[in-house]
Amino acid sequence: MVSEVVTVGPAAAQTSSAQPARDPTFEVVSIKRNTSGDTRSMMDGSGGRFTATNITLRFLIKSAYRILDEQLAGGPRWMDTDRFDVVASRGGAPPDQVPAMLRAMLEQRFNLKAHHEMRDMPMYSLVLARTDGTLGPRVTSADCTGRPNDVGISVTPRDAVLPCNTRFAAPGRLRAGGIGMRDLAVFLTPMAGRIVLDRTGLAGAYDLEMTWMAEQPRAGDDLPAPDPHGASFFTALQEQLGLKLTGGRGPVDVLVIDGVSQPTDN
Repeated sequence: MVSEVVTVGPAAAQTSSAQPARDPTFEVVSIKRNTSGDTRSMMDGSGGRFTATNITLRFLIKSAYRILDEQLAGGPRWMDTDRFDVVASRGGAPPDQVPAMLRAMLEQRFNLKAHHEMRDMPMYSLVLARTDGTLGPRVTSADCTGRPNDVGISVTPRDAVLPCNTRFAAPGRLRAGGIGMRDLAVFLTPMAGRIVLDRTGLAGAYDLEMTWMAEQPRAGDDLPAPDPHGASFFTALQEQLGLKLTGGRGPVDVLVIDGVSQPTDN
């Protein structure tokens, strides 16, 4: 599988550090340095566990706080160079609690201290494209009550129904199951080339699929092939999903690292 599989659920941080008294924590955590020299990384939250292989601290922080590179400031150089293997037990907690668990782990094992600042920077707002407020033909409301929301290794982009909070992406195509608009905005950011913030005002979860013209379509994955003569990303977003991106500058929440230290292997 060469498509990206995102299995960590949404959980926006509201404070500068984890609060163990309120936030859930992993039952058992093992952290070891990865000195393989490999640049490939993997992160998976399925099967009652959380596993991150050959991962950087920067990536762990971004996953814990559900932020992008542009929203993370400060920190030592080794945050981007040193790599770690993390294996933890969720202890029966649902996948959408993984970010809170990661925040607690970062505070306890990496001594992470940080604060939030609002900084003005270029951004896109994700808004409804149609005056009547309807969405496009490739978006349907998803009822995640009783629907699986834990991604297993057998899940593929072509499954008729995806578990909730599942995302697949490849050049010129994407598919998501049971995703909220806030997470969709984050998901769209690398494709848009600028931070995307949700301004749709829509709650709930949605199933969606979108294809657009890609300069270099990638072969070998299970997503539907993009139309080489299809619409641009921005046009497809409006026509297929009924959403659009409006550009400008605005206040963006930035996490500023005040302090962090190397963990002890265990």
